Amino acid sequence: MKQLEKSVCKNLTKWFNENNVKVWQNYGDKKFHTKGNNKKPDLIIYSKKLECYIAIEVKPGNKSQNVLSSSKIIEYQKNYTNNETTYFIENIKIKIKFFCVATLFSMFGCILNELDSKEIHKATNKYLINSQDIPTYEFIRSKDFVRNLWIEWKKTRTDNDEGIGVILTDTLFEKETVGMVGKPLLFAMYKVDYGNKKWKQITATI
Repeated sequence: MKQLEKSVCKNLTKWFNENNVKVWQNYGDKKFHTKGNNKKPDLIIYSKKLECYIAIEVKPGNKSQNVLSSSKIIEYQKNYTNNETTYFIENIKIKIKFFCVATLFSMFGCILNELDSKEIHKATNKYLINSQDIPTYEFIRSKDFVRNLWIEWKKTRTDNDEGIGVILTDTLFEKETVGMVGKPLLFAMYKVDYGNKKWKQITATI
């Protein structure tokens, strides 16, 4: 792992810890382990609210190129669902529900550095807004990133796949708080088993 990515992992770990979210890294003292295919993400967190583990690929977020390379999170998810990679914490096998991308700017609500941008998208679908399946506000380039991630994933997606998404912050629901640091927010797509709908989006504080 590059030094800059390690620095971002430390900052994200601090943010998660401040919000009572447990964190394990793929290096250091508090470490998760894998068996099988050794390709793995940078962090694993546990959400008490969602009662699940989330694997996270971390990028600095300062350049588009390094963010785009984070699409390998799809490969990690495939290795997991195909039983090619098994994850352990303290020698106990764990189940991962979501595979996500995060950057230093996740805590401000974006994946790429768009904090000086005035291009903010406001959702118009009242059903999705009321059900909070999507953030009310999204930074444009970060919005495009996660939709393109889902499009790429859909090419190989199966009913056995776990969720794919990003880590943002819960300040994206009010215009006045957009760009502020809030609580970690999961924004992902995952499989559901009701009605005729197999896949749906979710936003949830972690």
